[in-house]
Amino acid sequence: MDILTFRAVELPPMRVAFRRALGADSEAVAWREVLAWCHRNGLLRPDAPPRLFGYDSRSPVRVATPYGYEAWVRLDEGFVGDGRIAVREAPGGLYAGLRTLTLGLGWEWVRAHLSEWMDANGYAADPARSWLEEHILDPVSFLRYPHLLYSGFDILLPIRPVRRG
Repeated sequence: MDILTFRAVELPPMRVAFRRALGADSEAVAWREVLAWCHRNGLLRPDAPPRLFGYDSRSPVRVATPYGYEAWVRLDEGFVGDGRIAVREAPGGLYAGLRTLTLGLGWEWVRAHLSEWMDANGYAADPARSWLEEHILDPVSFLRYPHLLYSGFDILLPIRPVRRG
């Protein structure tokens, strides 16, 4: 997959375990608890790495005020939440996807080029759904839990086709 190249991505509806955290460090708290839950439930397997998604309640530009963040792991049937981890269905849909090695650079690219890409490809933003970040872990690092490494991120922005005519 090309780095810093937009593409249309159709995500199916999925069952997810999630943790929503609020506060100045909500992103770190949510990921720490979701990844610990994944580890306890045997989901950090190099032969079948989990799909991990997250989003926050503010713009991707960092701000000093507390905010909310939700971290997800896609689940197969049979898993249940425990304590602070809940399970629910997440809607799918069409997204503009951008693969990046770092979220900071990725969000800068989105701000600079997404509108142009949508216009050229017949899409508009879909404000009814949240954007997502897919966190792609390096499966080799699973053996060193909790010291996990990321191999990249997909920034996923909800879009819809624009009717022309």
